[in-house]
Amino acid sequence: MARMDGNWSLTAIGVLFLALQPQACRDEATSHTLNDNTDVKPFLTDFATNVVSERLALMVDQNAVLVSALESASADASNAEALSTAQQEWFNTLIQWQELEVMQVASLGSSLTTVGGEDVRDNIYSWPLNNPCRIDQVTATQDYTSTDFIDKALVSMRGLDAIEYLLFASLETECPSQVPPLSDGTWQALSDSDIQGRRLDYALVLAEAIQVELVAEQALWAEEFPLDLYESDVKALNAVFNGMLYAEEMIKERKLHHPLGLKDECSVDCHLEVEGLYAGISTEFLVANLRGLAAIVEGTDSGGFRQVLIGVGEEGIADEFEQTIEVLITQLEEIDEPLVDVIGSNPDKLDDLQEDLSNLTSLLKWDIATVLEMEIPQTSAGDND
Repeated sequence: MARMDGNWSLTAIGVLFLALQPQACRDEATSHTLNDNTDVKPFLTDFATNVVSERLALMVDQNAVLVSALESASADASNAEALSTAQQEWFNTLIQWQELEVMQVASLGSSLTTVGGEDVRDNIYSWPLNNPCRIDQVTATQDYTSTDFIDKALVSMRGLDAIEYLLFASLETECPSQVPPLSDGTWQALSDSDIQGRRLDYALVLAEAIQVELVAEQALWAEEFPLDLYESDVKALNAVFNGMLYAEEMIKERKLHHPLGLKDECSVDCHLEVEGLYAGISTEFLVANLRGLAAIVEGTDSGGFRQVLIGVGEEGIADEFEQTIEVLITQLEEIDEPLVDVIGSNPDKLDDLQEDLSNLTSLLKWDIATVLEMEIPQTSAGDND
């Protein structure tokens, strides 16, 4: 799979900048009341109608290309070139989505943890809540052909992460022998071409469902920021800030520390729990996450989250945050093999990356949260690094 071309470059000035910066100044940061800040509402409007909406528009266009590629592959499951094209378009689609991963605000967020959340993110990409065995069971029974399948399907059986498995995984099922489709002989009765054909049909159903979600979200976010969901503009800003904490909860903790075996919930073969395992891709997704974070900071018409920080006299923190993102992107782009291989054979290669990522999340959780008086959700509050 081709790597995503980067448009960031690490300059000597950038390295020197970071080297001269003190670490996140937890005791020195001064809080600022934002109630009368004139930069907040313009940022929120710009975030919704430009940053989020433009990326959703790109997703609508790219996912339509994926649907078309899957239609061609499904029409002739034996066509290796059509399958390869579908795999590439899946990659292009997920790369585009990864920028939106850090923007899980309102409808894009979880209904359990986000104000106004409608679980749109999980319906489109629920990783790591994927279930390969359950996907194989649906493939064997062809439940995906039911008209109400999408309405009833758990997120672990749908979305771009399920499509990854359907397009890239071995034709052997990952189900244990004591459960269907092995225990009842269903899988054994299918030929390789049967399995491939059904997987492509299933993937097409999922991509079409994703398109419906995307079109609705694009129309919603193109209008305005849903301020009516929040008690104040500052509470709405806090919701965007919480989305940015994806850098802590997902990039650092789940996408790196977990597969590195640094989390209590995994102690054996943790490297096999990396994102993009079946496609052999991981670092490109992290780069896209960071680009999405940079887009929030930079904004467009409003000057972005950066302008909110500058408005309270914290340009230095804004500069350090942007520079750290740039350094991380460059470090990731220099990794020329799948993350699962790096972790499995040479995890020390990621030491500098981990340190700089911890600096980034410390800036978010401590300096930025302090100076803007942001409330940190419980899911991020427990980690003190």
